[in-house]
Amino acid sequence: MRVSKKEDLETDSIVRDYPVVLENGHFEDCIKVLETGESIVVDPQYNHHIKSYYRVTISRVKNTDNLFVFFSDVSAREEQKLKDVSTSKLATIGEMAGGVAHEINTPIQMLSGYLRRLGRNESIDDDGKEALGLAKNKLDSISRIVKNLKKLSRGSDDQLQEIAIEDLVMNLKSFHQKRLEDQKIDFIVNSDLSHEEKLVINETSLHQIITNLVNNSIDSLFDKDVFEKFVRISLGLDGDFVHIKVQDNGIGIDKNVADRVFDPLFTTKEVGKGTGLGLSLSKRLAINMGGDLYLVEDELTTFILKVKKV
Repeated sequence: MRVSKKEDLETDSIVRDYPVVLENGHFEDCIKVLETGESIVVDPQYNHHIKSYYRVTISRVKNTDNLFVFFSDVSAREEQKLKDVSTSKLATIGEMAGGVAHEINTPIQMLSGYLRRLGRNESIDDDGKEALGLAKNKLDSISRIVKNLKKLSRGSDDQLQEIAIEDLVMNLKSFHQKRLEDQKIDFIVNSDLSHEEKLVINETSLHQIITNLVNNSIDSLFDKDVFEKFVRISLGLDGDFVHIKVQDNGIGIDKNVADRVFDPLFTTKEVGKGTGLGLSLSKRLAINMGGDLYLVEDELTTFILKVKKV
């Protein structure tokens, strides 16, 4: 096929039957090679229709108007790179979490000791006892956060363990509630499940997934002028799985790109603000746990994380 202008190629049957050549810039690259004679190599190029990576080489055959176009599947290489990025991020999070937990744990133990000593003082009046109770509750909350940080420091993305729904709900609140409230965003956690119900998850992976989703919600809410902003996490049962639904009333996701949000390196955020790796890594972590992560059409921006129950 010989063409000289984009308008000519857009009427060609190849473009009609394979619109992806326009979507990924392949068409423009072919025109450029025809016009300049200079070869072009694109590595990697992601085809979201077949969910694969390719190295594309386009060259003009000497003394002719023919093009040599070679596609090499590099999906395995790129998947390994994504896995390495995920492992590195988890290791960094674990190292940081372990360091923070270590630094906080000693003063917590000292404060707990002081509170116990004060609690044994019979001269303290009712107001003092109430204040001690409030202080103990806050200290217990900090202790739970430190406990969770220690778990993160020991975690990996392939070790599965059982966790009770009650503990999961408590952990979600302790990790995210204060941060969202500081940004004037209501944080709601609902569960239709029994507190004794247990999930089979990797806690490090689950927290990374939820954190990615919450971060995206914050960005979406930041860009929308609405009086009441909220992020809602709901837990419900679906056969042998539990659905963890994360919703927000932010600007939403354009339907034209909804099927691409999990594509590696795809982002709708401004340059320098998003890497395009958060959702793709989150989906891989969910699948590694035996579950899945997907976007559903709703009035609200809604992601559902599916995890196994015991």
